[in-house]
Amino acid sequence: MKNISVKSKSGSSKWIEIEPIGVCPPVEHSRPLVLFREVEGERILPVLVSHLDAGITLLQHQGEVASPSPHTFVKQLMDQLNLELTTCSFDEVVGNHQFATLGFKGSRKVKTMKAQADHVVSLCLHAQSTFFTTEEVIRKSKSLEQDMTEVALSIKMKPQEFINPHPYLN
Repeated sequence: MKNISVKSKSGSSKWIEIEPIGVCPPVEHSRPLVLFREVEGERILPVLVSHLDAGITLLQHQGEVASPSPHTFVKQLMDQLNLELTTCSFDEVVGNHQFATLGFKGSRKVKTMKAQADHVVSLCLHAQSTFFTTEEVIRKSKSLEQDMTEVALSIKMKPQEFINPHPYLN
């Protein structure tokens, strides 16, 4: 297992190398998850993604030689620019959002870029990046997943409480 010590705003943390292990379907009215596990361990990081990204992730990793992906063009463009997406480090959970810092090679201008995790997971998988996280992010992400599941179940049990009174938003 690659544990790398890094300095963060809150002190030092250990980066834990993780690998994708699958996609978990959503509970009704919830979002699917891409699951990551420690390379040499048992801890699981759930990353909330859109339904579209979950589908893209499944298609990309079915073992097909040429699986269709909306990321093919972006990857080809990055190759032409000599830009390689090497790492995806899940480093923050704020409210209901997970964030990741992407690491790049090949450019003097672009070394890192922070993004909402659900916006970049399938691209990072397509680029075959190496994934990292911290123990704190794993803990907060599991709590976030549980909260989102509870909300989804509440909507299912009492849908009348969640109806928006505006006729165009239902």
